[in-house]
Amino acid sequence: MVFSLLPGRASAAKFGPHYGWGLLCLFWAAGVTYAALCMQPWLPIPIGHKLVFNEMMANLLQGRFDISPATIGAEAVSYNGRSYAYFGIFCAFLRLPLLLTGNNDVDITAASILIAAALSLACRLYTAALIINRLAASSVHPILRLAVIVAVLTNGESIQFLIPSVYQEVTSWGSALASLFVLLLVRIVLGFGKSGAAGYAALALVAGLALLCRVTFGLGAYCAIVAMLGVQLTRTGREEGQLRIPIRLWIPAASILALFAVLAMSINYARWGNPLTFVPVQHQEILERLYPDRAPRMEKYGALNIERVPFSLQYYFAPIWAVTDKDGRFLLQSQQVTLFDDVEFPPSSLILSDSLFFLLAAIGLRALIFRPQGIDRPQCARAALAGLMAPWLVMLMAISLTHRYRMEFYPALDFAAYIGLSDLVRRDKPFSKLGRLMLMILPTSAMAVAFVTLVTYGLLGSRPATDFNVKRGWIGLLEDRLAGRNVLETAPDFIRQRQK
Repeated sequence: MVFSLLPGRASAAKFGPHYGWGLLCLFWAAGVTYAALCMQPWLPIPIGHKLVFNEMMANLLQGRFDISPATIGAEAVSYNGRSYAYFGIFCAFLRLPLLLTGNNDVDITAASILIAAALSLACRLYTAALIINRLAASSVHPILRLAVIVAVLTNGESIQFLIPSVYQEVTSWGSALASLFVLLLVRIVLGFGKSGAAGYAALALVAGLALLCRVTFGLGAYCAIVAMLGVQLTRTGREEGQLRIPIRLWIPAASILALFAVLAMSINYARWGNPLTFVPVQHQEILERLYPDRAPRMEKYGALNIERVPFSLQYYFAPIWAVTDKDGRFLLQSQQVTLFDDVEFPPSSLILSDSLFFLLAAIGLRALIFRPQGIDRPQCARAALAGLMAPWLVMLMAISLTHRYRMEFYPALDFAAYIGLSDLVRRDKPFSKLGRLMLMILPTSAMAVAFVTLVTYGLLGSRPATDFNVKRGWIGLLEDRLAGRNVLETAPDFIRQRQK
């Protein structure tokens, strides 16, 4: 089925439906190789906290949730005399084979990220191929096939995050699970798969795993399912003249969602005594000593605050914050150091790194509002999209802005883009010259942005932008980094700068 994306005469129908999973595995393997080539092996990037999940797995089998301070380092959550990691337990279970074979001291962080990236890539390719194969009104123009495959393979979601770190591993697996969730979601709302109890149970299982990996991805998936079940509930009530709950539909999914939610809250309670807190920043004592301005900021603005939204919007979509004056101060530095613990390099824009998908998403929004007749379950699609956007609000209000948090925006963006793609391929109308030009320019320019962002991310790493000496601008900063010159401010100066 994935071959339906390729220009030319080959199509999935030619191979038969029983080849679908084989092709998925083929692209999964190709994705691992592809992602490995993008992992920047020429950059000596140290991986901090690299055995956190190894130790977490070993301790979980002993009924413990704590992590030794030497392993978790400054990220330690200190509670009742013990140290804990705030990461979910999903990535720890990926180390179970190591533990069973006596190789629990092996660092697989980079390999884990590559596998997650490849799984995400396979799901996204498969979803696009499914839409083109099932819905194309006529032979889809080769340029659209090529544009879609270039966008999926080489734009921001696939490229610009491939830097090994435990933080990135958690986010990459959350994104991979989200891509699988979106694939299952598209099958339901476009009428490709069953929308009964089995379909919702599959969505709930993936959502539960995402919750145990990274809570924000799980939050979006949970909200999407609940919103869809609400639509089903009200529609059933209207059709039958009374408000009757479709028990067969929601009981399996609700049971799975509740099971994972209880498990996640139980882990939180065992770690730091609060089932509803996933990142207890007030117990990160080492970080508070390193950054003495952190506690007053938390007390005044909290972990989430709507006042941060304007700055966060331009950080993710139009990064004017990275512009510096002649004294090396950022354009919005007063807001940056007042509202946020961390505003991280590199400057980038989701609109530029994933421009074709933003265009498709705009088409998808238009279809959901003005052309819903082309969507099998438009009400469910609208509800799911609203639910998937819940992480957007969290990220826009969060106390830290990091490069990897951009991945939280992709599930909703991808889902809307697939709705747009389904609307586009149904049109039995040739593309205009302008349309063909945009299909050539958008994914190729986004590819360039993604690769530049990847290299910049690898050079500067996960540090607050105010850690760096930017008197020559951030481009000068990159030149200094490549030349091997010191690019960091001294700790006392940095702390004084943040306290001003």
